[in-house]
Amino acid sequence: ADARREQLAERVALRGLGARATAELVAASTGPDTPERVALAVHAETDGNPFFVVEVARHLAETGASSPGEVGLPESVREVLGRRIERLGDRTHAVLRDAAVLGERFSIDALDGEPGPLLDALDAAVAAGLVREEAEPPGSYAFAHALVRQTLYEERSAARRVRAHAAAAQRLLALREAGRAVSAAEVAHHVRNEYVLQATGEVVRRSPETVNPKMPTGEVELQVDRLTVLSTSAALPFQLDEENVDETLRMRYRWLDL
Repeated sequence: ADARREQLAERVALRGLGARATAELVAASTGPDTPERVALAVHAETDGNPFFVVEVARHLAETGASSPGEVGLPESVREVLGRRIERLGDRTHAVLRDAAVLGERFSIDALDGEPGPLLDALDAAVAAGLVREEAEPPGSYAFAHALVRQTLYEERSAARRVRAHAAAAQRLLALREAGRAVSAAEVAHHVRNEYVLQATGEVVRRSPETVNPKMPTGEVELQVDRLTVLSTSAALPFQLDEENVDETLRMRYRWLDL
């Protein structure tokens, strides 16, 4: 800080590696036979940050997965990002955890809480370089890095993610009904499989690259104008594929295993 004040040093913002350089680093870390799709997935997830590139690439090679979404993040990456997040305090951490459920981009209006404390938390996250404020529309933000959002998202158990998505769907529906610019696709992303929905819109022909020949209706799609939740369902006490569930809880809901 003293050196910058006396103009003896200059801060240089470093950018991530490009796609080609990322692919070369992935090959150097995991071997020349690494599929191109893996290198592309690593670049998309890491934005070319060399440390993240190496750690994620090695993690994928060890697990045989094609993307971090299949196996989660390596412990080393979670630890580095986790320490940065923890420095912001519990309140900001909780706000960012809720924002992670909404996606890589989110609106402050879709978060649960009073505007003042939410803005304070997001200002702290922006100052720490974990979140950036988008120019348009006002009140919109984005995670500075996909791995930040994924680290926060994976902090919740599967059962708690289900509940968080259900709560997000209700808040987005309320905003949509109030006339805010919330697309049906945004709401649908959070709606659970067990919900009964009413979708109204226009049936249009799919573009050639999105046609699904395995479906009878694979050549058309519904562009939804109105989405209504007719019936919701309570979240399960735990997900059927969730590990390390307390045995007492599992025995209480034994019928779930049938």
